[in-house]
Amino acid sequence: MIHLQERDLIAVSKTRKCYLHPEDPDKVIKIVQRKPKFGKQDANWKEWRNYQYLMKRHSQLDFISTYHGFVDTSLGRGLCSNCIRDDDGRVSVRLEKVLANRRNYDLAVLEKALRQLSKIIVEKNVQLFDLNQFNILIQVLSDGTYRPVSIDIKGRYNNYEFIPVSTYITFFSRLKLKRRCQRLLQMVQQAASENGQF
Repeated sequence: MIHLQERDLIAVSKTRKCYLHPEDPDKVIKIVQRKPKFGKQDANWKEWRNYQYLMKRHSQLDFISTYHGFVDTSLGRGLCSNCIRDDDGRVSVRLEKVLANRRNYDLAVLEKALRQLSKIIVEKNVQLFDLNQFNILIQVLSDGTYRPVSIDIKGRYNNYEFIPVSTYITFFSRLKLKRRCQRLLQMVQQAASENGQF
C-alpha cells in the first residue's frame, strides 16, 4: 500500500489527479477522481490498454512516458508511470504553462520540436487523439532544446466518435492526427507572434 498525501499532488485534470510517488521521485501515480458510468472503462484502464497497444505496435516511443501498471494506494488503485523531468531535475510543465509564460521560452525551438513530433505521429499513425496543450509536457534539455512528451495516451479508447472510424481505418486516423497536430502548431505560432518571436 502506497500512502499518498496532498503534498504529493502535482497535477489535476477533469477525471484524474496525478501524484509524485512518495517513495520514488522518478515515478508518478494517476488516480481516477470519480467512477465512470456503468459499462464504461475509467481513464486509467483506457490509458494502460492503449500503452500496451502502442508498445506492441511501435515498440518504444520516446515522446510518451514509460508505464509500469497498477499500484494500490491509500486513495485507491492508481496507474504508475515515469515522471518527466527537465535536465535540471524539475518536473516538466504542460505546454499550456509554457505558452502562458512564453517570454521564458524560445518558441521557435519549441515549434520545431512539436513539428518533428507531429511528423512522427502522423507517419507512424500513432493514435494519440488527445493532443492538446494540457496533455503535453515540455521537457527542457540542457542544450536548450525541448522534448514534447504526451502524458495522456488514451488515444483509440477515447475517440469521441459515434462510429470510431479513425480507430480502425488508417486514412481517417491520419486525417484526425493531422488536424490535432496542426492545431497545436497554430497555438505555438500565435503565442510566438504575440511575443514578437516569429
